[in-house]
Amino acid sequence: MILEEDGSSYFYVWQPGGSPPTKRMPHKFHRPAPLTRPLHGLVLICCPSTGYHVCNPSTGETLDLPDTALPAKMNNRLPFYHRRVAYGLGYYSTTDEYKVVRLFSSTYKGNNLTFCEVFDLGGAPYWRPIAGRPPACILDENPGIFLDECVHFLCRGGRIISFDVRSETFGVVEPPPNTWHASVRMTELDGCLCVYHENIGHRHGPYHIWVLRDYAKQQRRWEQLCRIDPMAWQESDRKQLRSSWIAPLVMYDGDSG
Repeated sequence: MILEEDGSSYFYVWQPGGSPPTKRMPHKFHRPAPLTRPLHGLVLICCPSTGYHVCNPSTGETLDLPDTALPAKMNNRLPFYHRRVAYGLGYYSTTDEYKVVRLFSSTYKGNNLTFCEVFDLGGAPYWRPIAGRPPACILDENPGIFLDECVHFLCRGGRIISFDVRSETFGVVEPPPNTWHASVRMTELDGCLCVYHENIGHRHGPYHIWVLRDYAKQQRRWEQLCRIDPMAWQESDRKQLRSSWIAPLVMYDGDSG
């Protein structure tokens, strides 16, 4: 997303190592932030003032999702309201269905409560509650990660809730070791669920990057991909990691190519 000199904004498409960036659709969103990686061309974005939108930068189509700037369930004037929400975009290949999923969480009288709603793209223009109740957790506001026809939501302590887009049921993925007292984030890396974190209190790392292997085979195992310790670097190099957040983007094996 690039702001032009005349004040207009456009989406651009660029492939690392490929041709120069290509200008796509113009947009009038205010400070848009992409939340998900493209899913068959669709991207879920968030704007501070207008909420969440699904757009296709290649075709120019945009869908404004209702009740997302401040969801009614998060209105603190209600006797009971949810404090946290996380959104994700999913797809079910058999029926060619796209769904936006959102998970709410709150703490009430010492209990952690969660609630789930689904918005069917191409269906009725409203959020519908699902039949089941998600596992109780305190949500991290990390966007939902779509993998193997499930949208995955990160909870405090690194615990992960999976939402099956087909059956609309829930599962739980246990986190990598030693993540409870850590600042944890989650993404997709090379077709694997990826968790990365630094221990709380360690301002300059080390950073741990884990990937979940054998997901589809139900023989899940966390593998520590790497451990980055900036304190072993020269000060000039260490300054490059002093950012508010660091996220792995690609995985490269120099031996295998």
